[in-house]
Parts: sequence; C-alpha cells; structure tokens
Amino acid sequence: MPEADEYVTSIQTIAVTGDVAIDHYEIALPPGKPRYTWQSFPNMNQLVLPGGALLLAEFLRTASTQNIVAPEMPDDGSPLSGQIVHSFSSLQSFPSSVGKPQSRQNVYRVKEYKGYSGPPGRPSTLAFDSNNHTVDMVVLDDAGNGFRQDASAWPAAIRDGSEPLVLIKLSYPLTSGSLWQEMQKKHGERLVIVVSADHLRYEGINISRQLSWERTAQDYIRQMLYNPKMAALGRSSCLVVRFGLDGAVLYTRNQGSVSATLFYDPNGCENDYENRFPGVMTGCGTAFAAALAAHIASGGGLACINEGIKQGILSARRLWKYGFGQDANSLCYPYDRLFQAQDPDDAVIASVKVPDPVADSTYWSILTSQEESDIENLAFDYVLRGPKHILTAVPCGQFRTLRTYDRSEIESYRSIGNLIQEYLNLDKARKPLSVAVFGAPGSGKSFGVTEVAESIAPGCLKSIEFNLSEFSSEKDLINAFHIVRDAVLSGLVPLVFFDEFDCSLNGKSLGWLKCFLAPMQNGRFRDGETVHPLGKSIFVFAGGIFPSLQELSQAGSRDDAGQPNPEFKGAKIPDFVSRLRGYVNIKGPNPGSDGLDGFYMIRRALSLRSLMKKNTPCLFDQDDRLNIDEGVLRAMIKTREYKHGNRSMAAIIDMSMLSGRLAFEQAALPSVEQMDLHVDAEMFYSIMEPGVKLAEANEEIARTLHELYCARHRDRKPPGDPSLEPWDGLLECFKESNRQQAADIMNKAGAAGYRLAASTYPAINIITFSDSEVELMAELEHERWNTEHFLGGWRYGEPRDDDAKIHDCLLPWLDLPEESKEWDREFVRAIPMILAARGFELNKIK
Repeated sequence: MPEADEYVTSIQTIAVTGDVAIDHYEIALPPGKPRYTWQSFPNMNQLVLPGGALLLAEFLRTASTQNIVAPEMPDDGSPLSGQIVHSFSSLQSFPSSVGKPQSRQNVYRVKEYKGYSGPPGRPSTLAFDSNNHTVDMVVLDDAGNGFRQDASAWPAAIRDGSEPLVLIKLSYPLTSGSLWQEMQKKHGERLVIVVSADHLRYEGINISRQLSWERTAQDYIRQMLYNPKMAALGRSSCLVVRFGLDGAVLYTRNQGSVSATLFYDPNGCENDYENRFPGVMTGCGTAFAAALAAHIASGGGLACINEGIKQGILSARRLWKYGFGQDANSLCYPYDRLFQAQDPDDAVIASVKVPDPVADSTYWSILTSQEESDIENLAFDYVLRGPKHILTAVPCGQFRTLRTYDRSEIESYRSIGNLIQEYLNLDKARKPLSVAVFGAPGSGKSFGVTEVAESIAPGCLKSIEFNLSEFSSEKDLINAFHIVRDAVLSGLVPLVFFDEFDCSLNGKSLGWLKCFLAPMQNGRFRDGETVHPLGKSIFVFAGGIFPSLQELSQAGSRDDAGQPNPEFKGAKIPDFVSRLRGYVNIKGPNPGSDGLDGFYMIRRALSLRSLMKKNTPCLFDQDDRLNIDEGVLRAMIKTREYKHGNRSMAAIIDMSMLSGRLAFEQAALPSVEQMDLHVDAEMFYSIMEPGVKLAEANEEIARTLHELYCARHRDRKPPGDPSLEPWDGLLECFKESNRQQAADIMNKAGAAGYRLAASTYPAINIITFSDSEVELMAELEHERWNTEHFLGGWRYGEPRDDDAKIHDCLLPWLDLPEESKEWDREFVRAIPMILAARGFELNKIK
C-alpha cells in the first residue's frame, strides 16, 4: 500500500462517468379482486432504474459528502435513450435467507436475467460538462460497452494534464482500448482498479474457487508474478480483486516493491454469502466501488484504502441482503441502508498480509501465524469460551456441526463438497460419484463426509453404511448394491459408506478393490447373468488400514529390485485410484507422525468442546463458559495420544463422574487403570499435576543446580571450598539451599507469565527468555536468596565471613554489583534446559 502520507489530497469534487444503462425490472403479482376484466389476470408491474455509471453516481451521492458531477439519466422515451444499453430482468419475492419460511421479511431480488437491447452499433455515452469543476477524483465504470473507446466522453481531468485520483471499475475484456492506454501513461501512480475475480477467470487467469482463502490468495499472487496477461494490471498503484461478496485482495506497487493484503470473511469462502440468500441481486460490484471511492475521498487519499475495501464488502452484502425492498409497489435500491457506518448483521471482515509464494515456500496457513505457545492458549480458550470469542480472524470451514480451522482439511472438505454439488446438479448421472476418506480409527471419517454432504443437500440424501470387514464373500457386496439401487428407486440419492474398503478378501490384501472397478466406472453391477444399473449415488470409501491416499497409492509400488510388491500383486490399486474423483485425509485428534503437526491441540479443542456441549451441558454457565479444572483441561489438550482417536476422548468424558456436577474436577476422572484404556495414564496425570511431578523431581533438579554452580564458580573460589564438593559429599545446608532454589523455579516462571507442563509430543518446547524476563526472574531469585539467608541468621557485611554468617551480597537488587547480578541471570537463562532434562517445558500464558 502507498505510504500513509502519500497521495493524500483534499477531495472536494468527484467526477463519475462510464458506460451507462437503463435497467428494467418486471414484477408479476397475483390477480387481485377484479373490478375490470384485465385485473382478473396476473398483474405486471415495471420498475425502471439507473444502471452502470448512472447507478454508480447515485450510490456515491449517498455514500459520500463530496460534490458529485455525473451524466443524468435520460427519460426512457427520449431519443438518447434508444442509443444506450437497456437490460431486462424479472423480480420475485424471496425469503430473507436460506432456511427461513416465507414471511413479511421477504424481499424482492432478481429471479431471471432476460437479456439486453441496444443500438446496432456502438452504444452512445452520455456526455456531461465537468470543465467548470476542479475535479479531485474520477470514478469510472468501464463495462466494455464503448466508453473506453470514446475519448470525447472522458472527464477533462484525465485528459488535460490534471492529476486526480482515478478509480476504475473494470469489466471483461480487460486492459483493452484507448482509455486503458491513457490511464497507464498518465495516471498509473494514482490509479485504483476494481475488478471481479470472475472477470480475471474469463481471461484465462487460473485462480482457484471455493477451497480456502489462503489457496485463493496465493494462486492470485502467482498469476500476478508469472502470467503475462496480468502484467498490465500489475503496473497500477492499487489493484483490488473482488471475490464475490466474501473477500478481496489488494495488490499494491510502490517504488518498485509490491505487497498484497487479503480481506476475507473467516466464516465463509467465495460465494458463501450469496448462497445464504435466494435469488440474485444486481449492482453489488457497483455498491462495492462506491463505498471504496467514498472512503478514499473522505480519508483524503489512498492511505485509507484498506478500510475502504472492508466497507465495500459490507455495502455489497447489504445490497444483496435487502434487495429492492419488501413492497412490490415501491421497489427501489435501499440507498439509505447501504453505506451506514454499521449494520446489526455485519460480519467482521479480517485482513492479513499474503506472503510471497516464491520467496516464502513454506506452507502458508493463517492459523500458522500464531506462535506455537499461543496455539496452546487458543486451544484452552476455545474449549472454555467457544468460537464466538476465539479464532475469530482464522478462516473456519463449517459444514453443519463440523468445524475445522486446518487449511488442508478445509480445502479437502470443500473440494468434496464442490464435487457433490456438481454431481447433484446433473439431471442424469451415468455412474456413481466416488470419493475416499482416510484417517486413523476414531478420527471422524464418516462424520466429516456426512456433514459436508448434508450441508449441501439437506433432506435429499440417504446414508447407508457397509463395513467390508464383516463381509465374507462377493455375494455380500452384490446384496449391498441391491440395497443402494432400492434407495435410488425411492427417489433419494444414497450416500454409501464402504468402511474398511482396504481390508483383505479371502486372505488377499486389498482384495475388494477389483470388485468396485466396474460399478465405479460404468455404474452397473452384475448379479449372476443379470446386469443392474446403480443409478445416481455417491460412494464414499473409508480406509481402515491406510491412513492416507498417498500410503495406499504407494502400497503397490515396486520393491528395490524393481519388481511389483508381491503382497499387493493384482490388487488393482492404480485402477481403483484413477476412478476416484476426490479424497480427504482426516488428521483426527492426534499429532502427525512426522513431528511437524503443531496444531493438533486446536483439533482436540474443537472435539472436546463439541463433546462437552453434547454430553455434559450442565457444566456450562449462563455465558456459555465451560467450568473445568485447569489441570484436567491441560491434560485433555496436551496428552501425547488418544489411543482410539475421538472415541477415546468421548470415552473419558463418559467414564468421568459428571452427572449433576457444576464443574469438571480432577476428582471426577476415572481410575488410572480405566484411563489407561484410552491414554497413557501416567503421562496424562503428569500433565495434569505438573507441580506434583516437579516436587518429585526436585532432588534431581537441585543436584543439577549444584553442578551448574560448581562449573560456574570453580575458578572463582579457593581450593577446598566446601560449597564446591560433589553432591554426595556436600554439606546438608548447601543441599537444602539448592532444593529451595529448585522448588522456587515454578514461582519465578509463573511471575514471568509461563506455565509449567510435562513435556508431550513431538519434542520438549525449550524456550528462550527475553532480556526483560531474565531480569525479572533474576531479581526474584536474588530476593529469595536474601530471604533464605536472613532467616538463616546471615547479615550484610564486608569482607565476607561464612563462619560469622556475614555476606557482602545481602543487598537490594539495585545495589548489587553487576557481576553478582550476572550469576543470577545465568541461572535464569539455564532454567528451560534444566527443566527439559527432567521432562518439563514452559509455555507462555496469554
């Protein structure tokens, strides 16, 4: 983005022009009580409204306080009206949102676009006199209908050498015509372009749709960097690409450097908002451009463009939501509601810098912008307070009751959802849609795909589940296919789960795979001599042996000698995989085996709160906060492994004594022996009670402290000094001093904002204290040491005399010599390593 003080100007007058249109809307109303014959037929009302640049000017007059100069809308019957574009659409009353019944809250939106009419040649532009005004900003609507070629219709401010800010709402085809050349030559450094992502896609720009915000943003940046079709757009000062009503990317160029910022609704993806409100609404891109231009004008320039983009998204959403109003006799754009400061239903539009996908090749997730220690705090807070307060800026994939913040899962689920949606839209389907889902037992494979499917087509699917490990022969599978066929004949689309499809058949590994090849390929199965069509159905293959598609695919790879793996010879793995149209690898509540999965705690938090809400609602207070002991919560989030995935987490809750309780206390947990069925009970309790385990390790930590003391002071003390004796021969008074120092570690760490925990997977988190934290804890250590010695009868004096209990360091911290302070600092810096050696780690508390 341009620097905060760059391109700031006092904007008093805005010239608005471009391609214009007159929009005609037809509303069919049911017959009323007839007084005349014609009234016994459906009544047809017509609504005529400004379109294109005319509508943009009207929106800007509402959104801004600046002087707006723009062409005027001609009368519908004037000769000039016949020389411009007219659009025709029909309106209908729609529910205010999906799932709500017809009510007085219904609003009118577009039911059908019927087409356009215009002159045989190039449409005329509407000239207007802007020469009598000092124009500070120009806003153009370039819809590709002739304005870009007609220089006589351009405002004088972009032709006469003036330097106004220029905002262009650009449509397909992009970067063509003399207007674009003029803008690049004279106004590139003051040019803001607003374009829809769909118009870029029309140009052949490959940007993914409806997968994840991270994927969409990085796809776009790659196109900007490498696709020559984007070079011309990238030379402007600011390029704003709209992704429906749900997000945008701002790409800026300033003195040769470029940057990109993603604006997004964390609770949706591209086109999600439109899908919530039936019907279609015109003018949303125009409302976005008007709100953005108004915000730039009111703020004095491009420095406030970020906030303008957020307001643009919200204004476009309001237009879609409110439509043309509720009363068929007084329909119009809801001008007064579009550009208000706040609307009760406004979502929070978040923003984040997009990393360069080339310079930063790491897998980017908005969630990964959190530090590892913060992930633990986020997980704790999510369990305690829920999604309304936590992770509000992190993109969330929500499919009915399923929530996930993991980018890879979001992309996989949405990809599956897109496949299902497209498949269901087919009038006739020749073969089933086949997808696969992999994950460890208890990771929620069937649940995840079911929630995705039901969120897309509620009430249209029939779930059927078969576990192939229970089948004894291929005849059982044929019977299953008949059940699927019966469901199709009933009018529903069967969602068929073939659980443990990767088990063996008649002792042959992956033996079932070949049985599915023909049904997957041509949608038919054979029973004896008869071939039956399956019909429109969705096959979901849930793995029970292989935790990912990659591992299944590699199972049939050749051995070191280049020969096929004999165990899987004839299993038809490549043939089976080639017939799949999508897959999901579900991670579940346990961390990945590669040790790089730092976000398993978030997945556990989602499952834990969901289970507690379902099974123990009595533990939530009136503010929806969960009452749970901190130690129990810490152990549930950080234990190394749930032996049976989410089923083990649910089992621990079921086994705990929570009926009628108001809080989940440590005493409510089942016995160690019962816990051991589902977790490593010893590990679980060490995490839950770190103070107890630390006390048990206190003697060993004290020994370590003494060894560090000896290494630090051996050259500073005279030979034979009793404080340097090995631990086993050390005087008891020195041992006790080390024990007290060890016992106080937890207090000092807590004062600096750290929580002690037993180490878990994948490795001990050895932190490094900041200089301010070291100084705080060093001072606390010196105060503890002073107190220990004063209580032991020591007093200040010089020179030091141990026999007389006189010490020259019994001083306040501020008066202590720097060398003595450094001894305490060295001890504090060593604390993380000392704890790690005994299986403990420190995590920063929010």
